[in-house]
Amino acid sequence: MNGNIGRHGSVAAVFGLTFAIAASAGLAEDKADHSLTTGSVNKPVALPISAAYCENITDAAEEARVAIRAKYLKKLEGRIEERLTALEAKRSDVETWMKRRQEFIERAQRNLVDIYTAMRPEAAAQQISIMDDETAAAILLKLKPRTASAILNDIKPKRAARLAAVIAGSAKVHEAEDES
Repeated sequence: MNGNIGRHGSVAAVFGLTFAIAASAGLAEDKADHSLTTGSVNKPVALPISAAYCENITDAAEEARVAIRAKYLKKLEGRIEERLTALEAKRSDVETWMKRRQEFIERAQRNLVDIYTAMRPEAAAQQISIMDDETAAAILLKLKPRTASAILNDIKPKRAARLAAVIAGSAKVHEAEDES
């Protein structure tokens, strides 16, 4: 029987200790409630080591996240700058190419006009008769009026009338541009 008492005594001791801890927790809650009503402040309770560690590391972790994001943004900014530089270089190349192309077109048009000016009107009329309306009208507009009239004289009347209408239409467009 002595063995049973010893065993029951141990159980009672553990039960008593548990009850004492629970009672002290309840007493602490009562004190907290009392401080709310009376305005007295209790000393802050020390946090467990793990909670204190988490609280201390939070700021450092946030700073690390911000630093990583800043580094990533700098990297993206660098890539954007590289792409903008490459794009600007390509834009410059395209502008240069467009200028050269425009100069070539103007030179070709002057040479073409010179060629048609030097041709006999009958031969020029044959060439212009088979061109599309816009190209033929553009060439006739660039020629001196005397040369253009000689060429139009040798083109079939319907075709000459259509070319004259295109030329007159372009004159109306140019007049409208001048007015605005």
